Amino acid sequence: MKIILGRDRKIDKILTSKKFGFPIMILFLGIVFWITIVGANYPSQLLFSMFGWFQEKLIAFAEFINCPHWLSDMLISGVYQTLTWVVSVMLPPMAIFFPLFTFLEDLGYLPRIAFNMDGFFKKCCCTGKQMITMCMGVTKL
Repeated sequence: MKIILGRDRKIDKILTSKKFGFPIMILFLGIVFWITIVGANYPSQLLFSMFGWFQEKLIAFAEFINCPHWLSDMLISGVYQTLTWVVSVMLPPMAIFFPLFTFLEDLGYLPRIAFNMDGFFKKCCCTGKQMITMCMGVTKL
């Protein structure tokens, strides 16, 4: 138990130090963002192609049953296409980012980030914990 406690304190001293804390934080968050951005392109493109193929089939079916053009445009080119674009653009980054962010939380790194950022955020009358929500918001851009 004493060995584990000593190792945790050494890790805390490194991760929360002024010299190493910020570069390590920027490195970890940069890696998470890079994996999210680069890794999300492939499933996003796959989903976009799959939904586009299905949209062509829906248009062909609407023409086959003599659906009014205004109705098929509204339902297929409006509702369906908008929904599938949002799903194919937003789902892959969220499916990649949130498990990685959860992994950082399980390692106990997010409280260390909050501790590192506390001084900066106090100048704005905030708490360092807001850094975590800011990181989550960056992925939605």
